[in-house]
Amino acid sequence: MKQLENKIMILVAVLAWAFFLGACGAAPELAQFPSGDWELILELEQSSHWMFVDGDAALASAPEFMVADLPLSDIKQDRGGRRLRFDWNTPQMGLRFSMERMAHDRAPTAYEGSVIMKRHGDAGNVVGRVEMRPAGWLEERAKKYAADREGKTLQIKGPAGVLEGTLLVPEADKDEEAETAGGRLPLVIIVAGSGPTDRDGNSSLMTGRNNLLRQLAEGLQQHGIASFRYDKRGIGASKTPEGYDHATRVFQDNVDDLLLWQEYLAETGRFLPPVLLGHSEGSLVVIMAASQAGVADGGRPVQAVISAAGNGDRIDQQLLDQLTRVDPVLAEAAGRDLERIRRGEAPQEDHAGVRALFDPINLAYIRSWMQIDPARELAKVNVPVLILWGDREERVS
Repeated sequence: MKQLENKIMILVAVLAWAFFLGACGAAPELAQFPSGDWELILELEQSSHWMFVDGDAALASAPEFMVADLPLSDIKQDRGGRRLRFDWNTPQMGLRFSMERMAHDRAPTAYEGSVIMKRHGDAGNVVGRVEMRPAGWLEERAKKYAADREGKTLQIKGPAGVLEGTLLVPEADKDEEAETAGGRLPLVIIVAGSGPTDRDGNSSLMTGRNNLLRQLAEGLQQHGIASFRYDKRGIGASKTPEGYDHATRVFQDNVDDLLLWQEYLAETGRFLPPVLLGHSEGSLVVIMAASQAGVADGGRPVQAVISAAGNGDRIDQQLLDQLTRVDPVLAEAAGRDLERIRRGEAPQEDHAGVRALFDPINLAYIRSWMQIDPARELAKVNVPVLILWGDREERVS
């Protein structure tokens, strides 16, 4: 039954393409992509993926596919701009897009249609759906998801602009002026994982929203525990000022920002010394912060540390282990460039996947991260540590 459905979807896509060719035959066509920056959502094999296109340069990137700035080909657009077709080839797959402009006022310059994916080396095709809109769609979606966020918004001035986060306290303790029945409130400070991941645990590189850190905060609230989670520097509402040089960022910046928040919350007098909880990359951030936090009033500034799905080895080792399981050729190329980065040199490998991994703006950050051994940092921590790992993953389980 599934094979029949796939064949029908492929037939529909082929017929749509044939119709497109017929329509283009009736009017002159343009071998150019619509001008400007575009954002696409690809629905393939029950998963959604972002794709970004620079229309003027006819280059596309897809972070989850680990490819950046690969050229589009065989572009065909009718002169009215109603229909658009193009191909995109990556080291892993080829994609063929066939779209029409959407006919409604809410998105007058948006397109929708089909995408056919063929993995290199596979016999069959996968048919999916695609929607394309001008740049800004991703940001609009993020704002919509953040609109219903419960809790009090806090802001502080950091070394690179304003940092913003959400304080969520138990219902019985929302009155800041009232005395807390049991004294100061227990508090967990939650630090998000790597990349453009916001305070709720959602990455702008993924189309869906799992809200894992928001759900964690809400669960703590139900058990009488306050929590604070924040957008990292340059992510979400924690905007960096105009002219800020992101190429100067290093890993210690994450730790410094967390220590600023910890000091700010301690000065309110409402909370006990916090538990620091870090997810993924955030695990190393909280481990380092726990050992660097100063002692206040003769007591421990941190009650405990929780590492959730954190790395136990250096990030370069972890990255190469993961890449080797997926693409040994990519892993070898990445390994050579990691050695160059370690020596302070620029990456040189001519591989689309490597270019996507090692954006020049992130080289100083990656170099500083590679120098940190999580096991050695953990040995410096003198408070209780809980290490958590799971056996399921959102994308592959």
